[in-house]
Amino acid sequence: MALPAWGLTLGFLFPLTIAFAEIPFYFSYLMPRLQAATGQKLLITILCGLMLVAQHITLPLILDGRFILWRLVMYLPFDLFLGMVM
Repeated sequence: MALPAWGLTLGFLFPLTIAFAEIPFYFSYLMPRLQAATGQKLLITILCGLMLVAQHITLPLILDGRFILWRLVMYLPFDLFLGMVM
């Protein structure tokens, strides 16, 4: 069975929306404003990283606590590194 055109389009566009929306929103828009308002650079960096991780730990959605925990541990170091760099 062939993949429908709308599925192919969404499969191509979905990663692009993440790259152009999520990371700039959390680390270029939200993080500097929260850091300036609170004065807590490290805490806000960790919080923004955790919020980004929260969006990705259930992709794909597998209702298994060990899998979700593994996704958290797998993705969190990258998010924290990205937050520190930006």
